Amino acid sequence: SNQPSLFLNLFLYFNYFYIEPISHYMMNKKKESLMTDFSNDIRTNYTHSRPYSTQVIEREKLKKYIIDCGKYLQNHCDSKLKDYNHYMKRNNNNNNNNRKHNNMSPEELGFYEQMSYSQHTIKYDREWEIFTFGSESWGTSTRDSDIDMAIFVNFSNNRPQKKYLLHSLAKIIGENDKDGALVIKEILTAKYPIIRIKHYIHGIQIDVSIADRFCRRRDIFIKDILKKFNHDFKIEVKPLIVFIKYWSKQKDINNAYHCYLNSFGYTL
Repeated sequence: SNQPSLFLNLFLYFNYFYIEPISHYMMNKKKESLMTDFSNDIRTNYTHSRPYSTQVIEREKLKKYIIDCGKYLQNHCDSKLKDYNHYMKRNNNNNNNNRKHNNMSPEELGFYEQMSYSQHTIKYDREWEIFTFGSESWGTSTRDSDIDMAIFVNFSNNRPQKKYLLHSLAKIIGENDKDGALVIKEILTAKYPIIRIKHYIHGIQIDVSIADRFCRRRDIFIKDILKKFNHDFKIEVKPLIVFIKYWSKQKDINNAYHCYLNSFGYTL
């Protein structure tokens, strides 16, 4: 009568001390294998998505060209501002309230009037900052990624001033494109006005905007976080970010216009 209970106890004993540990071990090995495969897929995707060396060179050339055009625009604006100030001073001395300028459109007058207001502030003494931000800056861009650049000017500005600056920059970039390889599109009616420069030979696309006061800080903040994960915690986050961006685009859920997160959101 005790034989069934003896077998039951033996079964429970072997199950507890041998079968279950072996089962857990096999499950853990399977999980480890799956995670290893997943990690390898992430690294492979990251390696295969890196821009070619020729792309990197051409991207740097185009970015430098846009920076040079931006510096030229600042010099041009400073020169025109002197002309505006001289004109306004002459009008004031003659007690003339006419703001019409023979060489300036009403749009230009409004722009240089805003610049003139900011001329005596501390920040006006610094040069404009023209910088890359987003995935290109963080090291998470891929071969087909667009590049984001911004101009941080040294005076207060609103939408009309942004549109005027971008239109002027687009004109300078187009006029000095000796090879005729750039296609420039002004997207000034968007929520955030930009100009889009595309190098049709190398397939490089750069969006240029006028930076707000937080743009540079956001970019540096995210770069610092990525650096901390990599150097302090020895965790390679960049390949994971690139993989998530690729996966979300394949699933068609990387689109802020359709109320999904964009690449910036997935990076955060």
